[in-house]
Amino acid sequence: SSSAAKKRFIWFKEKLCLVEPSFKELLCSPLFKGVRLAWLKDMVAPRSTCDDESIHAFISRRFGRNVAERFFDPLVKGIWSGNIHELSMRSCFPLLASLEKEYRSLIRGAFSSRSKSPKKKSSIVSFQGGMETITKCLSKEASKELFLNTSIKGISNLENQVELKFSDSQETFDHVFLCLPPNKLEA
Repeated sequence: SSSAAKKRFIWFKEKLCLVEPSFKELLCSPLFKGVRLAWLKDMVAPRSTCDDESIHAFISRRFGRNVAERFFDPLVKGIWSGNIHELSMRSCFPLLASLEKEYRSLIRGAFSSRSKSPKKKSSIVSFQGGMETITKCLSKEASKELFLNTSIKGISNLENQVELKFSDSQETFDHVFLCLPPNKLEA
């Protein structure tokens, strides 16, 4: 990945804050103000009594609401574009859920499991042209069946197909996907 991808930022208190590369630097950053001792809560928090819970519930129970909202909310939005109050901890972060189950504390589990297994190097990968590469490739492959930026004058339901009327022609289709906000559709 690009060296620029190694820099991470979190929007906090109306400004972008760099997520420092080392744990020591991160502890001294403004992001950790008010949550520096949150790790102590993890050491004494009880295991969950339910099979699964939301990311927010899990992290709040283990480290406090501030850690859930300051760190996990932007992380989850960046990865899944999702809501930490609705997404499953076990589905999104199975390793953290299993550490709690096995070691009761995530921190204790992280140190214990680290000493048991050899360190693996991880990285973030993407396409050189970004994620847009996928949609460009798909549109190129489907170019004969793909109508972009096309005005539709009418839609009719046929028995097993949909007929679209354009300004100068009409076509029938098995499936039609309209990617428009509802306020752009006219009756």
